[in-house]
Amino acid sequence: MEKKLIARAWMLIALVYCFAALTMTSCSKDDDVDPESEVIIDGGEDQITDGLKKAPGVGRIRKDVRTTAQDPELVGCPVYFVYFKQLVDHNDASKGTFEQKVAITMSYPYNDDPENTTVLHTQGYNTPDKADEVWTTTFYGINYNEVQVEYRYFGTSLPEPFENLEFNYLSSEQASADLHVIVSALKQTGLFNGKWMSTGVSKSGITTALYAYYDELNNWNDIDVYVPFCAPFILGLDQTETSDYIENEIIKDLPTQKKWLFDLGRLLVDNTEKGETLREAVAKAYDEKSYNEMTDEEKAAFLCKTEYYYMTNLFARFSYYNIDLWKDLIPNPNEEDVDFEYLATFMKADSKEFDKLIDNYSKANTRAVAPEGERYLELLKK
Repeated sequence: MEKKLIARAWMLIALVYCFAALTMTSCSKDDDVDPESEVIIDGGEDQITDGLKKAPGVGRIRKDVRTTAQDPELVGCPVYFVYFKQLVDHNDASKGTFEQKVAITMSYPYNDDPENTTVLHTQGYNTPDKADEVWTTTFYGINYNEVQVEYRYFGTSLPEPFENLEFNYLSSEQASADLHVIVSALKQTGLFNGKWMSTGVSKSGITTALYAYYDELNNWNDIDVYVPFCAPFILGLDQTETSDYIENEIIKDLPTQKKWLFDLGRLLVDNTEKGETLREAVAKAYDEKSYNEMTDEEKAAFLCKTEYYYMTNLFARFSYYNIDLWKDLIPNPNEEDVDFEYLATFMKADSKEFDKLIDNYSKANTRAVAPEGERYLELLKK
């Protein structure tokens, strides 16, 4: 009797073992599913989506086509919005993952050469959701791929739920690790075999500079050339060194035409007849009611908005356009006979309107940017 009980016990153990083995085998098969089969494609498949599916961590790809563009050659060019599964905390995988958006524009002018240079346009903010809104500003006229990574905690790339944002994982170290993961993944697709350049402007330039720091610190060797533009590292809320430097050092050495740019900004708030006339012209350009008919609160809001947009547009022009292309377009607000309508148009012009001003002024190459792309091609060859 005892022998029968022992035999039955061993048989039960064997059955349990076999069941466990079968269960474990089933789980391992689920875990080993080809990641390409899990990638969701929206907008149609092509050789680029076929390659992008191979990038580790890609969950979905959305293809959108430009219907308008700053450069006519970009009309019809697809933009691939690739969504990566990214670690919330690169130092602790147990914290989970979030979805990070990446916008990819393949080589300009379009060709499928995998040896083309890839420009990682680092962001400090969100990345647009539509192809027509993705700004390609780097080096026109050169064959390159452009990759834009949405900065964590901006747009839809949220490491924490929107209703419970505590920004516990917002740091330059985490953001740089995001870039490292994405660049490493894209290099495995076979689409980006050429040299890599990282660049950005303002806060995006800061992102580039910090990425370069962590790249060297961790021996990632992700990027061949780092080119941060206008990357201001502000050290505190009461820091005045930057504005003092602009006022006392830069402006005083500017050519006359460049000084007019700052004179124009000052004239907008100047308590003179000329300043009042300019304010009326700008109000008309913005389709606002007459400046003189505004309440004090409306006037304050209007001037704040106008100054903000003027300085923002001015910053973009200095950052992306060679001054030689538009120096003759700068109006002189100190002339006796001033064309206030043109002054207002110049101050209000966004990037598209500014392109039109340049195109109307000259049929020369308006796509040259500062600094010129050719200089960085030489760096990439080294």
